[in-house]
Amino acid sequence: RREAQGLVSGEAQACGLPVIAFESGGVPSTILDGKTGCLVPENDVEAMAEKLAFLIDHPEERLQMGQEARTFVERNFSLQVIQHTWAELYAELQKT
Repeated sequence: RREAQGLVSGEAQACGLPVIAFESGGVPSTILDGKTGCLVPENDVEAMAEKLAFLIDHPEERLQMGQEARTFVERNFSLQVIQHTWAELYAELQKT
C-alpha cells in the first residue's frame, strides 16, 4: 500500500532522522533525495539495503542528512508554513 502524503517520512525527518524510502505515493515530495534521505525504486529491496548499509557505514553523512531533514521539514511543513500557505490559497479563492 502506498502512503498518499508521506506523513511518516516527514515526521521522522522532523526528529532529525534521514529517511530511506521507496519512490511511491506522496513520499517523494517529502524527501530531498541525497540530502534529507534517499529514495529507491519501488520494491527494490536490494537498493534499499544498499542505502541502509551506506548510512550505517558513514555516520557523518547520516548526521548531516538528519540535520538537513529537520531543517527541510521546518521550512516546508511546519504549522506556520502550512497556515500561511492555506491563508494565501483562501485569499486567492476569495478573489474569484
